[in-house]
Order: sequence, then C-alpha cells, then structure tokens
Amino acid sequence: MLQNPASQHSTKKPTKKKIYLLIFCVFILSVGLAIATFGKIEIQQDKSSPSGYDGKDAQVGMANPAAVYYKKLGYEYQIVNNLHTDQFATQTITTSEKGGDSSIKETQQQKTANQNAAQNTTQQPTTLIPDGTDGTFQYRNDLNICKQDGKPIIYLFSTSWCPHCQWIKDTFDKVVNEYVSQGKIVAYHWQLDTHDDTLTSAVETQVPAEALAVYNKFNPDGSIPTFVFGCKYWRIGNGYESQNDLAAEETEFRALIDKIIASDLHKFTIKNSSGTSVASLSDLGAIVLSGICTAQATCTPPDNSFIVQNSSGETVGYIDSSGNLCIETGDCTGGSANCNSPNGQAFLIQDSSGTTQIYIDQTGDLCLTGTLTQSGSP
Repeated sequence: MLQNPASQHSTKKPTKKKIYLLIFCVFILSVGLAIATFGKIEIQQDKSSPSGYDGKDAQVGMANPAAVYYKKLGYEYQIVNNLHTDQFATQTITTSEKGGDSSIKETQQQKTANQNAAQNTTQQPTTLIPDGTDGTFQYRNDLNICKQDGKPIIYLFSTSWCPHCQWIKDTFDKVVNEYVSQGKIVAYHWQLDTHDDTLTSAVETQVPAEALAVYNKFNPDGSIPTFVFGCKYWRIGNGYESQNDLAAEETEFRALIDKIIASDLHKFTIKNSSGTSVASLSDLGAIVLSGICTAQATCTPPDNSFIVQNSSGETVGYIDSSGNLCIETGDCTGGSANCNSPNGQAFLIQDSSGTTQIYIDQTGDLCLTGTLTQSGSP
C-alpha cells in the first residue's frame, strides 16, 4: 500500500501540556533575570537575636531604607540598618488626615531632592561617649539644650512596625503632648519608615534633615526606639519594658523634662553675697531653690533677702540668702494651667511672648506653670 508522501514528513503537533510547560519555563527564566538585574535583599541578623537564628521571622520595612528586624518579643530595641539621611526617599500618602485608610507608596524619584537637602548631614557620625547617667538616660555635660522658639526640643525616633516602639508610643505621646499644650516644650515623634510625626494631625512625608542629624548623632548604629531629650540626654531602647512598667517610663519622662525646663538659661537668678545662686525662676515656669518653700501667715525676711512687697510696702513673700522661699497665701504647688490672673500688682516672670509663667502677687500668692524644685541646684 502506498503511503501519503506528505505523511512521511509530517511532525506531530505539540500538546497543550507541553505548551504550558514551555510558558512556565520562560516565566521562571524572566524572574531569574529580573532578580539578577535588580539585586537582592539580604536579611541581616539583629545584633540582639539568638546565635544561629535563621531569620525566618525577619521582614523588610516598606520604606527606603529597607529596615530589617526580628519579630521576636523580649528585645528592648530593634536594629535599623544604615539609617542615614542619604537613604531616605519621600512618600506619597493618599489621605490627608491620620487615622484613615492610608495607602503609602514610595516615590523614589524624589530621593535626589532629599539627598541634596540633607547633604550636610550625611557624614558617618561617631559614637558619643556619655559623661554619666540620669535614670535610664545618658548625658553629656558639654552639650547645650537645643530649643525651638525658646523651648527645649524632645524627640522620639521609632517605626510603625517595631513592637517596642508600639509599647512606649502612647505613654510618650501623652506626656509630651501635655507639656506641649502648656507651652513648655516642642516635641516630635518621627516614625522613620513612614516619615510621619505622630504628634500632629497632618500626615508628614519627609523627616527634616535637622531631625535626622540629631538621630544620627545620638544613635549612629541606627536602632529604635531612640529618645533624645533636649539634645543633651538620650536613651536607646525602653528602660522598663522588661518589667512591663509604663508607669515608671512616664515618671522618668516627666522628671527629666522638668529637669530640662528648670535648667533653662533664660531665668531670673537670685544670688547671695558670695555670688552663689540660691534660687532661679525660669521663663518656662520653673522655680529651683537651694532651700525649701514655706507658706505661712506672716513672712518676716532675714537680712540680705529678695523681698516681694505689696503697694503698701508690706512684705508678702521673700527668698532669703539660703534659697528659702516664703509666701503668705496659697501653697508651694506648681503645675498651674496658667498664671494669667494675679491679684492686683505682682512680681512677674514672663516668656518671650509676654505670657506670665510665674508670679507672686500682692497677697503673697505664688503661681507657677512649671515645677518647684526644693534643695536643688539653681
């Protein structure tokens, strides 16, 4: 039987299975080329992670730089790799107010503008050597308190994904918001992955270069949370998280902020005959006495006292050469919401905006918006 000549040279049509296999192979090859082209993200082990930990719980932050961290509880801070100003890109946020369903997308094209704005702060910083500790904070004696509008600046640097940052967030925000509302300090809580200040109602998209410079100065290793109080005191990590003691955190925050306010350079100082400061009254509303404060019916001043008199020439209060304060009305409690209503004429301490922060009025009543420190160092 003769065969069809055409059938001798015909080729079998490929099956659907082979076609799908071919498409899959091409796809895998394309993905491999893309990875080779764009590089890879290496998971680096957290300094505080267990030896030999394989990094399976590690994740990568959504913002530039990729923030590698370990989602294992128990560490008091997390490592953010190489967090310097030249690595930050701005972000576009689809909502204008916080609390909404925000979609964050990195705008890498604007990175160059960020780099140019921060060009003076991109040098690798050196680790600061502290002169001592104050509670869980460290400090340097040679550093001056940094201010904005005449008020000390308080910083917290964190991220939205760090569990330790989330643990301390509400306590820190509550304390500093209270002092901000009283006009005592300026505060910032910068989330370094979202570039947002959580203390404002607006949604920020860029951490200012000066704030990043502060972060890099006090924490060149790039870990979070990082607290910088007045550019003089700093702490890396949470001091009391291992005890789950937020009350202790709040107490320490308040004590250190009060100390910074009391040390303000813009103050009325009373000195004894030897030139030693025995009392200071700050334009931020704080009083520091080397002695004590007493409220009593009659204040009879000893020699060499600073005297407050009423319009009749009667003494209603004084600070003596040992730094003891006497007032004839009220008590020695500080922290008033405002000191806007003295009774008649008064001895006033006002800030640069003309707001009264301290007074002793003609009845001998004391008002101060800050704290009163006794047996202190004016």
